[in-house]
Amino acid sequence: MLLLSKKKMEQTFISTRRYDLDWLRVLAFGLLIFYHCGMAFVAEWGFHIKNSQTSEAFQYWMLFMNRWRMPLLFLISGAGVWLALGRRTGGQFAAERFKRLFIPLVFGMLVVVPPQIYFERLTQGVQFDDYLQFYKTVFEFQSYPEGSLSWHHLWYLPYVLVYSLVGLPFFLYWRSVRAEPVRENLQAIFIKYPVLLFIICILPAISEVLLRPHFPSTNGFTDDWANHSTYGLYFLIGFIIISSETFTKFISKYRKSWLSIAVILVTILCTFYWIRWVEPDYWGMVFYKILNAANAWAWLLTIFGFGYRYLNFSNNFLQYGTQAVFPFYILHQTITIALVYYMLDWDVGVITRFLMAVIGTFGLSFLLYEFIIRRIVFLHPFFGIKIKKHRQAPRASISYARSATEQPV
Repeated sequence: MLLLSKKKMEQTFISTRRYDLDWLRVLAFGLLIFYHCGMAFVAEWGFHIKNSQTSEAFQYWMLFMNRWRMPLLFLISGAGVWLALGRRTGGQFAAERFKRLFIPLVFGMLVVVPPQIYFERLTQGVQFDDYLQFYKTVFEFQSYPEGSLSWHHLWYLPYVLVYSLVGLPFFLYWRSVRAEPVRENLQAIFIKYPVLLFIICILPAISEVLLRPHFPSTNGFTDDWANHSTYGLYFLIGFIIISSETFTKFISKYRKSWLSIAVILVTILCTFYWIRWVEPDYWGMVFYKILNAANAWAWLLTIFGFGYRYLNFSNNFLQYGTQAVFPFYILHQTITIALVYYMLDWDVGVITRFLMAVIGTFGLSFLLYEFIIRRIVFLHPFFGIKIKKHRQAPRASISYARSATEQPV
């Protein structure tokens, strides 16, 4: 009977594959490439390398994205934990997380990230005989910026890894039969009082108000408590939201309402704060942080709602993208910085350079993935991928239906 129950559970899980989350994950990491390319051309914000020409206009579309892009990734990552635990024990899940996140992190810190630091040093006027002379400094194990050891854009990996392992006891409880009444009661409360769903945004707002003044963002993990509080909350919220199909349908039902709220809030922020920024007083800053949190949450609800409604399907692009997205993430910023470095003296406009950086980053990431990483099995663990051989059509559809649980989301 237990075997039959397990088989039934697996069939149910496969038949209800959430392709919308696969799509959102691929699209979110794709937007990350646009954002990091933009960082080299935006006028105000610091980055590892800056183009000789910058544009203030970049700041506005990047401000819009910046409010919800990382919360979206952590929300999706939390949802991925719920799905992954549907096919693994706690021990199997922990081992999988370690293998698919920690190994790529170490590889990235020793192989992928150092070229970024090398090009940055060159723009600072530091001279090296060759790359090998610089690369030796990585093994002095002195942390960046004084040294050459850093995880740079890969900071997301240790955060997700720790959140997954530290939260595992709760995740296992929430997925158990014992938690079913609690899940149903919580679901009933939010469905009865939809406004409570939006008020959730007050939690990250409180985190920003209380912790951000004392812990500015560093992405260094040990001293990044404001980010831990905010991203950890989104990670947990993503896990809880995905635990109920009814709850997800409820979010999708009000997707147009979320979009209306999001448009109103971003218009207020753009009109009264972003275009002509004037530093507010304490209570003005509190109000601004609440607006920011509400704006981010409104866009997240909008994205999840419309995604569930329109992206619950699979095709060849999604099947390929689900496997390729993680290697693209690992590689992309190194490629972007190298491209920008070699374009520093080109006599072309900012928009042209930006588009060349975007196209070049996507193109070179694709070439490296398709013709090297994907084809050399030895490299797979270092890029967090597990590519299976194609099978007959009926079984292949099942394999792709499981794709989201095969990725370290």
